[in-house]
Amino acid sequence: MLRLARTTLLLLLLTFTTLAWAGSDAQSATQPVDQELAQKSVQFKDFAVAKIQQLNRNHALSRERMQVTRLADGSYKGLFHQINEQNMEVKVRRSSSKSVPYVGIISYQEQIFEAQAPTLAQLDRREFDLVQIIPNKHLFSYKKGDWQ
Repeated sequence: MLRLARTTLLLLLLTFTTLAWAGSDAQSATQPVDQELAQKSVQFKDFAVAKIQQLNRNHALSRERMQVTRLADGSYKGLFHQINEQNMEVKVRRSSSKSVPYVGIISYQEQIFEAQAPTLAQLDRREFDLVQIIPNKHLFSYKKGDWQ
């Protein structure tokens, strides 16, 4: 009876040790893949910040190109759009495609600001109020070493 208990204990110990050792090999085999995904995520975050800055610069209704309307009472109303980088979120996932191994999503809020003033000069100095938020998502692919 004692011999059977020892043998069973020894088999259990060997099985556990083997599984633990095999598990550590599996982890080390997948670790570089996780590091690669983390690296692509960091690259995509940098790409996303630059893309949001570009969108802000080139927007038809940016603050520098705001829409100014003269109202019936002679006052002026200004309206412009801006994307807040602080609210931006990015996600990177693997793709099943060999030509596009990663896909990235940028989620951000386009904010619309508005103000009213008696003169154009006062409108430029006025603090604008946030009047609308438009949620946006853009999908990008990682292809030939670049985010597109």
